[in-house]
Amino acid sequence: MAQLPCSFATVTGADSGNYTLNVPAGVLGDVLKKELLGTVTVAAKSYDGSTAATGSVSLAGAVAGDTVEASGTVLAFADKNAGTGKTVNVSGTMLTGGDAGNYRLTISGPVKGDILKRALSIAAIDAQKQAGDPDPALGYTLLSGSLVAGDVLSGGANRAAGEQAGDYVI
Repeated sequence: MAQLPCSFATVTGADSGNYTLNVPAGVLGDVLKKELLGTVTVAAKSYDGSTAATGSVSLAGAVAGDTVEASGTVLAFADKNAGTGKTVNVSGTMLTGGDAGNYRLTISGPVKGDILKRALSIAAIDAQKQAGDPDPALGYTLLSGSLVAGDVLSGGANRAAGEQAGDYVI
């Protein structure tokens, strides 16, 4: 908040000649910081096992011609799991620029973002057996995509029912 000296030029009106204006020395007025509204846009990302997020902050409410920007913003999803409309925590945002000292920042909220499911493609591994024998262990292989370090792909494969000689879908 800046304090500015206060001054009055004259008393006006039909009866102004009947008055003498005395302004005490040291009278000050306050100029308050203007409110800026920061809107955070979060970029969607694929699941990567982290809460890290990226995005930007746009400002609304600055006086035309003023130089003020948002910087230092750190974005983090509330958890690492895939989902839409997930809470994103915002911290560290500062105002910078030649006129930044004239403003106070409020981030509009709540801030939300999306973590998209990671794409994987698997294929069943061909297997054979003799009629009447028990089914062999059935498995699969990862064709494309990758797992995040520490994540495990699990599950099994089944085949279409039947015991007659022939091909069966796994």
